[in-house]
Amino acid sequence: MPKLRNFEIFKPGTFTAMDGRKFTFTEQDLHEIADSYDPNLYQANLTLGHPKNNLPDLGAVHHVYMYQGKLFACAEFADELAEAIHKGTYKHRSASFYLPHSPENPIKGKRYLRHIGFLGAMPPAVKGLASIDFSESGFESSINFASSGEFIDLTDYRHCDTQNTIRVKQKDGTIKTGFIWRGEILYI
Repeated sequence: MPKLRNFEIFKPGTFTAMDGRKFTFTEQDLHEIADSYDPNLYQANLTLGHPKNNLPDLGAVHHVYMYQGKLFACAEFADELAEAIHKGTYKHRSASFYLPHSPENPIKGKRYLRHIGFLGAMPPAVKGLASIDFSESGFESSINFASSGEFIDLTDYRHCDTQNTIRVKQKDGTIKTGFIWRGEILYI
């Protein structure tokens, strides 16, 4: 059974691409990526590494949103990818973006999420992204984020972050404001 998870995929900064080029992403750039993402136009997938053809397809990205200054995705993981991550085979991930002028880019003039590649031994260019946890907890699966040694279990009923809202583009093109509660996005 596929597993749906919200997880961190990118953060502001200057990073070196696999081909040696340096790119800077501001928080505003990441907001633009989140606001532009439309799975009906082009749905980014989960894959292994950074293949040119985006295969194998091991899951689908449903939403892209900003949370506490970082870019997150809500994606459905194929069982085999979830199991491999849980076993520690793929400890890192790396987002791939279409450049604004790329002929394949579904939204010309803006960066657009192409895929999220899961990496084995290869280190990611963007270091320090929070871990994805596929362990089971009591009544439901959980997603656990670790940052600066702080553990946050988003299925904990006491954790309800209404101070840090997120904006999520809907299928009809509108943008709704919500917050994360028990690992799910609730809309205001």
